[in-house]
Amino acid sequence: MIRFGGPEVLVPGEASDPVAGAGQVVVDVAVAGITFVETQIRRGVDKWHAKPSLPYVPGGLVAGRVGSHAHRPR
Repeated sequence: MIRFGGPEVLVPGEASDPVAGAGQVVVDVAVAGITFVETQIRRGVDKWHAKPSLPYVPGGLVAGRVGSHAHRPR
């Protein structure tokens, strides 16, 4: 989202494919959800969390499979 407001501020966008860093995984997301708190943040009315900088991508609730991973250096 590029501004705070109602559902109309949620617009599809494009992002480059992520690359796993050391000790990280990339998840091929099958399902994503937006929590109630994220809807309040989107509306700009959540007083319990800091306002994120824009652009903001809600939907940290995900399920899927590990698509790639990077080993931790020893």
